[in-house]
Parts: sequence; C-alpha cells; structure tokens
Amino acid sequence: MQIPVKEHQRKLLKTVAAFASGEGGTIVVGVTDEGHVAGVDATLLDELMLQAEHHDPRQH
Repeated sequence: MQIPVKEHQRKLLKTVAAFASGEGGTIVVGVTDEGHVAGVDATLLDELMLQAEHHDPRQH
C-alpha cells in the first residue's frame, strides 16, 4: 500500500519541525513505524528533501 504524496509531505514536514524545535536527530525515510523497510521512490525522495530544506519549522 502506498501513501499519497501529500501524506508523505505532511509527515516529513511535521517531523522536520519537531526535530528543529527539539534536540535534532536522524530522520529515516523508507521505513514504516513498525520498522519494516518499505523503500522510497528516488524522485519522491528528492522532492521531499527539497521541501524539507526550504521549510520553515516555525510554521508548525
């Protein structure tokens, strides 16, 4: 089952905001909450990374 792109975007930006307002850490993309490797389409990953780099965490 694939998650819609908008859901990926929302989750990633929410996570980036949480890390920015906390002590930081490592964000692992392509792994489910249960720890299963799901993988990520390279094009989608590039798009998500660009959005995360240009996201203002104060908006959340």
